[in-house]
Amino acid sequence: MKKPIEISKNIYWVGVYDQESNIQCNPYLIIDGEQGILIDPGSTISFEETLEKVTSLISLDKIRHVVCCHQDPDVCSSLPLWEKRAEFEIVTHWRTAVIIKYYGHHSQYYLVNEHGYKLDFSQNRSLHFVHTPYLHFPGAVGVYDPSSRIFFSSDLFGAFSENWDLWAGENYIETMKSFHENYMPGNEILRPVMEVLLGMDISMIAPQHGSIIRENVRGHIEALRDLECGSFLNPIKKEISKSGGFTGLCNMVLKRYYSLYNKLEIVSIFEGSDIKLDPQTGMIVDFNCTGTELWDRLFDRIVSQKGIGWIAAVEMLVEKTVKEYGVDYPNAFKSTIFNVEKLSEQLSQENKRLKEANERLQNNLKETEEKLIRCPLTNLHNETFFQQYFQSEVQDALLNHRNGSLLLIELDNLTSLDLRYGKKVLNETLKILSYLLSELKLGQDYIFKMEGPVFAYYIPECSFEESVAAAERIRTSVAESDLFIDKITVSIGQINFNEFYGEDPSQNSALKMIDVARLRSKTAKSKGANLVCSQSSISESSHLQGKILIIDSDSSFINILKASLETDGFSVLHSFDGETGLGLIESESPDAIVAEVMLPKADGFIIREKIMASSTLKKKLFILVSHQKNESSIKRAVSLKIEHYFRKPIVLAELVGLIKNRLLSS
Repeated sequence: MKKPIEISKNIYWVGVYDQESNIQCNPYLIIDGEQGILIDPGSTISFEETLEKVTSLISLDKIRHVVCCHQDPDVCSSLPLWEKRAEFEIVTHWRTAVIIKYYGHHSQYYLVNEHGYKLDFSQNRSLHFVHTPYLHFPGAVGVYDPSSRIFFSSDLFGAFSENWDLWAGENYIETMKSFHENYMPGNEILRPVMEVLLGMDISMIAPQHGSIIRENVRGHIEALRDLECGSFLNPIKKEISKSGGFTGLCNMVLKRYYSLYNKLEIVSIFEGSDIKLDPQTGMIVDFNCTGTELWDRLFDRIVSQKGIGWIAAVEMLVEKTVKEYGVDYPNAFKSTIFNVEKLSEQLSQENKRLKEANERLQNNLKETEEKLIRCPLTNLHNETFFQQYFQSEVQDALLNHRNGSLLLIELDNLTSLDLRYGKKVLNETLKILSYLLSELKLGQDYIFKMEGPVFAYYIPECSFEESVAAAERIRTSVAESDLFIDKITVSIGQINFNEFYGEDPSQNSALKMIDVARLRSKTAKSKGANLVCSQSSISESSHLQGKILIIDSDSSFINILKASLETDGFSVLHSFDGETGLGLIESESPDAIVAEVMLPKADGFIIREKIMASSTLKKKLFILVSHQKNESSIKRAVSLKIEHYFRKPIVLAELVGLIKNRLLSS
């Protein structure tokens, strides 16, 4: 396949066929008039051949965009090589952009999440992007071309196989299942995306790996919609007798092997054994043992002839089969599976050493066992339990001068997540944050889920310096994590027990510590979020004249206006983008909002629309400022009942005077 292959009118496969590898990568090129767009340009290994195919079809100066559906090296590590020959924008999701910059490219980004998941391509054509989070990367997208009705699916619908062909054959579904069982997290993530695809008019699916699907497209989508796979595997129980007994299970495994390897090679494995295969179908027709022995002998024979790698190739299928039919793992698998169980036992033994430290925790569990003590979303102990447990810890610490620390960790992005994705994704974000905190916790640390988007993180026997270091470690880990569907940050309030030495070790002491930690988390949020606050005073939380929120991407403007307002006794919050600003409006309820029209993520008019939807917020003083002030923007401001619209550069005294007159006279 030394030449490009036209898969639809003016749409080409420009990949490289690697005969020595099971992994085939598929870059695609769309040409429309004088413009071209390259989808998933490929790796450095295949660059030269892909370049030759592309240049045989179009001049490189006509390629204005290169799409990267996700960040893996086989998809886009060749970007710097393309840049030496062409100028283009990289079209991708922001989460992917964060990673692929490390390939060393310098091109500008076109972030699909900031453009309504749409790219206008040439004069009469546009591409639509389908966000496919966690399949298998949080920022993964697929590309839909309405003109050709082709869905460029990235890793979805992909496959690895020795029997590769550009076009998917009748056995491709089985090969595709094997790939997804190993690389996709679970049906609960896979199914919603497949439901979306079933509602689209798709004539062809062009994956980044494997073969192009042009027959029975809907059947392939339904196969993935119903596939139980990955780390969330929880298949429905089935009766083995209805599937042909152990012979049926073994034939199911053989069918998978035929989709992955050469059929003649598989048949040769069983030559001379007591397992007889039908020469036409390749299925088992005779064996000289019981069904359970056949289940073991099948894999013993494969291991003896081909090694452990061959059974690893079907491990996910065997795991699903064992769970579905309630059968034992074949002997060949037990060495690996049992090692996992032994590791679990070792961890259990190590946990016994924590018994003394956990006694107080267990005592409190017994006292509250009739109550609802766990958060149903995260399965962490909830705020009711935390307060009871924390009180016993505080009393012991204050009586014995034992130090410790409490961190209150609050999600900053609550409103923007809810507005963009809805309640379901917001809850999923809190679950992932719970998981991440559990992964980050050390030794005897304990985590609790408070009301709202807040977690309590208790560290026994901890100095001030150690506590601040732990808080910073958590803050940076959350901000840099790729686990979330969108970038999130947290604000953390920190207290140490030694701040309260000398106080009466009563119930009020624990509640006071919690209140101080909560005040500090709010202070961290009000100072711009993604911060740790370990000190607080009355002056830090008070605002005698009123609280003002400035939302502007221009830091110089923010600093000048902030200094002037603070001189007049106002408390000032600020944000550099619209989404964060909306979050601050909800959490801090400012008395006045000064917003630029042109903002990242949500502009000033969108902010106003959101405020107008709230009966309490719509009464707040709202001031629009911008270099852009024309007839069109004025009409839109009037339609949103914006009374104050200043053109930059503003007269500072006029703006501050308006705020003072409105707030101090009300």
